[in-house]
Amino acid sequence: MTDKEKIKKLQKTLRELKKETKKKLENAEETNQFLESVVQGYENTLNLGDSERLFQESMLKAYEKTVDLGKQELISAYDTISAFERIGELSRDELMEMRSEVERLKTGNISLGREIGVILNEDSDNEDKILQEFEAIHKRSGDDFYIDLFKILVNLTFTREKAEFYWNEILKHMNSLNIKVGRKIGFRVSLLDYFININKFLKNPKIIELRFYERTMKYALIDELTGVYNRKYLDICLSSELNRSKRYNEALTVLLLDIDDFKKFNDTYGHMEADKILEKMGDILKKSCREEDTICRYGGEEFIVICPETDSRGVVVIAERIREFLKEEGDAITVSGGVASYPLDAETEHELLKRADKAMYTSKFNGKNCITIYG
Repeated sequence: MTDKEKIKKLQKTLRELKKETKKKLENAEETNQFLESVVQGYENTLNLGDSERLFQESMLKAYEKTVDLGKQELISAYDTISAFERIGELSRDELMEMRSEVERLKTGNISLGREIGVILNEDSDNEDKILQEFEAIHKRSGDDFYIDLFKILVNLTFTREKAEFYWNEILKHMNSLNIKVGRKIGFRVSLLDYFININKFLKNPKIIELRFYERTMKYALIDELTGVYNRKYLDICLSSELNRSKRYNEALTVLLLDIDDFKKFNDTYGHMEADKILEKMGDILKKSCREEDTICRYGGEEFIVICPETDSRGVVVIAERIREFLKEEGDAITVSGGVASYPLDAETEHELLKRADKAMYTSKFNGKNCITIYG
């Protein structure tokens, strides 16, 4: 049987399985199984290049796995399959761009990225020292390190396996360039040459100093009035930290704070005075929270603090410290707060925020100026 005949046969089987999947949606029972096989099949296709036969075979495997899924999983599977088929119309470059965006949001490690940035800015001329520190972080944190490293250096995102492979190739390329040129070529130049002339992921890169780039990115993600992160960054960070907590089986807790009677204060003293309260709130939050915590303005007078590797009781300690700092300011400004934690209270970002919000309203109902743990 030729490849063309195989493809036609696979396509026919796919159509039949799709009909079966759609029909099964009406009667399937819910199950706790997750669509790992479908997602894996999707990710596999992004590495197959232009081979239609392999692409179709990967799709077939994903279809076959849907037979054992429950109703909700089948709905997700059917949607995934529809998207899956549309991927066949995309170019290789478009597929890689899509993959980069998905992986950036799915596997980003915020704390690790910060650590890499500090090392790069701290001693930029001593490349041997930088490489040694990189290796030490890698040994401590695992292969996620390479993902973050490429996001910072070239704004490209790869799977763990690809990131590690490319980094080793770049180091080999650096050693080769050292011999050919007759002088020491740094890993930055080697990385740029590799991605432009060998791997060809970069076509027209713009070279910019890392600290300037980080400053630009920071301003795009910072709430100008309060100096804390904005809602856009909240969505990215919460998703990343939750994925990290699931991967390493660690707690993640969210603290939602709402300034009590803020509308009344605004109506009484005006917007300018109200803005001063918001600005002061931002300063107090930054002073009260730990370095690993992420502070975001949720909207209006509401703030979110994302606390990795911390349970609800630990976050209450942080919340009480915030309330104490507010009391010391002497402006009679108080906050009501709600606390919700993964995995005890919620499994998704939406659930975490919803339950923290519910706990916060319990604090309002109980007289304000207090913190409530969900549950």
